[in-house]
Amino acid sequence: MRFSDQVGVIVGATGGIGAATARLLKREGAKLVLVGRNAEKLHALAAELGATTIVGDATVAATSEQAVQAAVNTYGKLDFVVHAVGSIVLKPLARLSEEDMLNTFRLNTLSPFHLMKAAVGPMSQAKRGAMVVCSSVAAGTGLPNHEAIATAKAALEGLVRSTAMTYAGANVRINAIAPGLTRTPLAAH
Repeated sequence: MRFSDQVGVIVGATGGIGAATARLLKREGAKLVLVGRNAEKLHALAAELGATTIVGDATVAATSEQAVQAAVNTYGKLDFVVHAVGSIVLKPLARLSEEDMLNTFRLNTLSPFHLMKAAVGPMSQAKRGAMVVCSSVAAGTGLPNHEAIATAKAALEGLVRSTAMTYAGANVRINAIAPGLTRTPLAAH
């Protein structure tokens, strides 16, 4: 069990990638704090996995702060965080509104920023930790009608690279993964 005695927070735990990640980590022995907006789905997953829950909006800093604090208070430490929140706004530039861009940025760039910022303190203090955030292949590949998500995820990748260098000396590892189209409810359309 590779994650035996490891404690982690998964933001976006009720989504396709987040729920699959939670199940895999639990099978590998992790203790989890699950975060999501849909209380019913979140509590059902937590009951299945024996996890702690925080119902909240990932775009609000307090949600990530509460989740990190719950891990530390409940389990005494924080070893890793996973940010599996995202959106798919498929519109060409001419049809994108400022609201589309700002909402996409809040969800895909600002919400992982909140989680990383909340987690870096306990991890730096412990001199170890790992953060994984979900980017997208759209950040580095020109895909038609992906202007909003490509912009937000490219900004996220810049944040990850810089933050990883800032905290490498504290043994905090920070990575962005960039899945392509994944069979999840979000991508079903």
